[in-house]
Amino acid sequence: MKPSRIAEYYGRGVQTEWTRMERHPFEFELTKRHLAPYLRPGASIADIGGGPGRYALHYAAAGHPVTLADLTPQNIAFARSAAAQHGVTLSDARVADARDLSGLATAAYDFTFCMGPLYHLQNAADRAAAIGECMRITAPGGVLAFAFITPVAHAISLLARDPNGIVAAFDELAKGLAGAHIDFTAFGFTDAHYMHADDVAPYLSGFGLDVRVVAGVEALGWAIERKLEQVDPAATELWLNYCFAASTDPSVRGASQHLLAICRKPEHSAGNRTD
Repeated sequence: MKPSRIAEYYGRGVQTEWTRMERHPFEFELTKRHLAPYLRPGASIADIGGGPGRYALHYAAAGHPVTLADLTPQNIAFARSAAAQHGVTLSDARVADARDLSGLATAAYDFTFCMGPLYHLQNAADRAAAIGECMRITAPGGVLAFAFITPVAHAISLLARDPNGIVAAFDELAKGLAGAHIDFTAFGFTDAHYMHADDVAPYLSGFGLDVRVVAGVEALGWAIERKLEQVDPAATELWLNYCFAASTDPSVRGASQHLLAICRKPEHSAGNRTD
């Protein structure tokens, strides 16, 4: 079977994806801060669609048994090599599609990350299948973290790195504001699904999940990330603290690129919604 465009896209950019959190430290730091209250010591983690393993290796190094699954073989090969290089042990690292995690046992994980697949699955049934599989492998009462991208994500990126890029991209950006689907494949991205911040909690609640947090994980930090080398470390820490505190404010999370939703799985849940 021919690899999907998503797998091809990430297969070409493994190193770029691995270093992405160095270029976007607010996303990485704020995500970790939001996850921290729900991660008890030694909790088992399934990182679904975890790319080259930035989060997987971080939490494995902290003592968590981590299984990494990703659609792209190049990402899994990189993660295995990086784990060996850094002396970190992953419980498992395997190629898998988020819509079919049949290789992973039911109710086997305390915490499941799905911080990528949902914003690359354009079909509602495919997103439902991925959520259902993540719920299946999560233990009753366990926690799940899902990520989404907002319709203004590309506008924020252009504002930060290439303001003149709006000339070519304006029509697609305007579609997003009008509530229509955006297609940024012509601008260096791949197939994607976009979610408004206000829609995240109702959507996930429809699967029977108890939504605890919805946050914009860049918050306002994207505005200074490219200037951090000019910022005093003490000021950077204060900005991180401020952005974390602001990240759940509705006016801020709607103007972020990535949304993080943290949910608890009920003791009894089917997870079979299809839209």
